[in-house]
Amino acid sequence: MSASPLDRTPAKHDLYRTMALALRVGELLLGSGESTETVSGAMRRITNAYGVPHCEADVNLSAITLSHVPSDGSVPVTAERRVRRRLPDYDRLIAVHELIREASGGSVPLEEAESRLRKVTRRVRVYPDWFLVTALALIAASASILVGGGALVAV
Repeated sequence: MSASPLDRTPAKHDLYRTMALALRVGELLLGSGESTETVSGAMRRITNAYGVPHCEADVNLSAITLSHVPSDGSVPVTAERRVRRRLPDYDRLIAVHELIREASGGSVPLEEAESRLRKVTRRVRVYPDWFLVTALALIAASASILVGGGALVAV
């Protein structure tokens, strides 16, 4: 007995929701200062946790692509997100990594994971953007002096 298209709709819906969640997780991690390799691994952990195996994540400095190739020969799905702003935000990184750990352990339903991620993205940053930019500039200036550059290089 074959399943009707209506029987497959919730599974397809969960596939899209899971991929969207993984892409949003990847975007938040990459935008908050995480490495591309770690972002790719985190996205695969999310997709595996919610029953969408066989996913490939391609992460570079400004784009995240997630592809799912089903093992049953059905149509592959690919989605992409762009990361437009990148400022370190370790508070958000910690919260997202905690969510990934709990989700991959099987203790967070998909709906709750989506809700928790929305709350993390809406958090007010601990430090204002101007402070982070200034701190990064001072770190770069200090590093240039440490490797032998003078005051002109630091400026």
